[in-house]
Amino acid sequence: MKTLLLIMLLGFTTLGVKSQDLRSLLNDAASTSNEIKQTNANIEDAKQRAEVVVNKKNYHNSHPCTYPEGHPEVCDAYERERVDLDNQSKIILDYWNKYDAQLRDLKTHLSLLNAKIRLLESCNCNSGNTIDDYNCLQRCYDGSR
Repeated sequence: MKTLLLIMLLGFTTLGVKSQDLRSLLNDAASTSNEIKQTNANIEDAKQRAEVVVNKKNYHNSHPCTYPEGHPEVCDAYERERVDLDNQSKIILDYWNKYDAQLRDLKTHLSLLNAKIRLLESCNCNSGNTIDDYNCLQRCYDGSR
């Protein structure tokens, strides 16, 4: 029973294990790895953009605007810059959160693919007969090959 649960958890919809199943899993793993690389590049880009904005905010905040009494409009440009920097920070944070969540999902997907691949490769259950392959996987998982 725990074998069937494991197989269902790993997403096997059919118990017949064929070489094209393994090939498909390997292709999916390669594609997912490429997506992870691209997502890491996007995260690195967001980091660099965040550093630029942080430096601009630090400079902005270290040079406060002063104005003569009764004339706050003198600092309107300074205030607009503050609002703009805050908006840029929020946009970068949104990108960061999106890419971070995407990276977690991709890594989880790749881990499941790797588990499926290891199971298929280690068990060598590819007779093409669904019942035989199920029994083979069960013996493999239970350690009695």
